[in-house]
Amino acid sequence: MFSKIHDQLGTAGLVVGIVALIAALAGTAFAAVDRLSRQEKVEVKKIAKKFAGPAGPAGSQGPAGAEGKQGLEGKQGAAGEDGEDGACSVANPSCVLPPGATSTGHWSFANKGLSAFVSISFPLRVIPAPGVFEVAQNWIGPGDSPTPQCPGTAKDPKAAPGEVCMYVGSFSGSPAIGSAGDPVKTDEWTQDRTSGLIAEFEFSGEEAYGAGTWAVTAAE
Repeated sequence: MFSKIHDQLGTAGLVVGIVALIAALAGTAFAAVDRLSRQEKVEVKKIAKKFAGPAGPAGSQGPAGAEGKQGLEGKQGAAGEDGEDGACSVANPSCVLPPGATSTGHWSFANKGLSAFVSISFPLRVIPAPGVFEVAQNWIGPGDSPTPQCPGTAKDPKAAPGEVCMYVGSFSGSPAIGSAGDPVKTDEWTQDRTSGLIAEFEFSGEEAYGAGTWAVTAAE
């Protein structure tokens, strides 16, 4: 048989054929061995799972390990943006209300005599000082219409530039003396008009109570 193959293929062809046959047989053998190996592993796992006992209890926690070395220091982050100037800052050392800005607050009084004092302190100084407080234009009682100097309300106090306004939120007690039911301002005890207002009002009876809001706007 080999002589016939030799006659057809020649010596070189016969050698190549024999080598190819050996390689094919070897590959088949390796594949068979690999397949048997995988099957054996599967069977071993099945048998181990079948006869495996229940899991044991968890062991106690071991001692803490030694502290690790400190890591390298990170790079410094980029500088943040400059914040806005506060009410009192290097740019505003005198704590002055900026031109056109408005401060607001609450006021109240309880009167058991014939006069009552109302005190207002501005959180920031108002320079120049607001104009003189006039009841007819700067006191807005319950039901009163706003004025050009005081265009707001007790719930939304406002003041024109250079003005200080008082809005009455509640008022009870003896009727006030004056036109349109407004109290009469008998005096003003303000020492520094850039920092606030202290005014004395007169009433007809012995008791009166009032509370409300105020607003002051720095002149532009």
